[in-house]
Amino acid sequence: MDINCNTGQCIKTGEILRKFQIRKDFIQRSFLSCNVSPTIKKGAFLVAVAICEQTRSLHNLITGSRGWEYIEEVFTELMLKEHPLTKPENFTLYTRSELEKMLLEVFSPFGDIRYSTLDNIGTRSANLINLGNFFLQNEYKNVDQLFLKTDNKLINKGAGLIELLEKTAAFSDPQRKKTMFLYKLLKDANLYEISDIDNLAPIMDYHMQRVLLRLGCVEINDKYLINQLRNKQHQATDEPIRSYCIDAMRIIAEASEHGLMAMNDFFWPHGRSCCHENPVCISQKCSKSPCTLSQITTVPVHNSCIFEKICPGKENPDYRNIYEPMVETHFY
Repeated sequence: MDINCNTGQCIKTGEILRKFQIRKDFIQRSFLSCNVSPTIKKGAFLVAVAICEQTRSLHNLITGSRGWEYIEEVFTELMLKEHPLTKPENFTLYTRSELEKMLLEVFSPFGDIRYSTLDNIGTRSANLINLGNFFLQNEYKNVDQLFLKTDNKLINKGAGLIELLEKTAAFSDPQRKKTMFLYKLLKDANLYEISDIDNLAPIMDYHMQRVLLRLGCVEINDKYLINQLRNKQHQATDEPIRSYCIDAMRIIAEASEHGLMAMNDFFWPHGRSCCHENPVCISQKCSKSPCTLSQITTVPVHNSCIFEKICPGKENPDYRNIYEPMVETHFY
């Protein structure tokens, strides 16, 4: 495949991000700061991230929250109740059908599982069973023992956080998206911090891939592939596009002077609110109201894109109509 990372465009993108910051109230939100024990919170974060995959259709029929927002909403309540879903060490006590019912119930705003929008329930429950078996086989009585084993490292002679979690189905992604996202949540909540920061990897999901492709930070010169993306055709894999997007994100992070983990808080909300089906550069309206980017960062409420002066997608529909690879995956 003819794909490349446009270093110059990545640097320009990062330089724009220097002007903005992550809002303090975002880091202090209820999901991260609710008054529960650190053990319950770490367990909840682990399980919430484990089930977070392909959430395009996941939404709360009452509050309107969608995707990860909805997951945070649910798991904040579960933490306060010390719900069984916050204790992965006990998952082997349940059958798969019991875990499926549990998941559907907590994501049922009307108290009726028929109205739950949580799909792929078989994959999600199987991954939780697998996670429970991981705890059992390693004799971890709770999540504290798992994190203690890592010695606060991502890579630690087979015992780092990445190395341990990659043995589970939910966290088996070779690009480590879920593990890095879990680490970001733990760090933001002041629960866990690693010492080997050189082993950090960019968090990369489908919203971010879409933005980087439209910005021209990652260029695809394969006409067949680019047409597949524009037409939202199913693909067997999102590699090597995802790998090039990860490379691009490293360059952007360095140019932005914000750090690698902060990129998630800029690009994820930008992709879901400002650069989705009807990008703000054309519609003058964000897909989410209020805009997630303005909620998370100091980007003010807007009817134009912060990147429009450098983005080829602003003027060129060939870029603007690019979509992320449509793949079936539980990696993100």
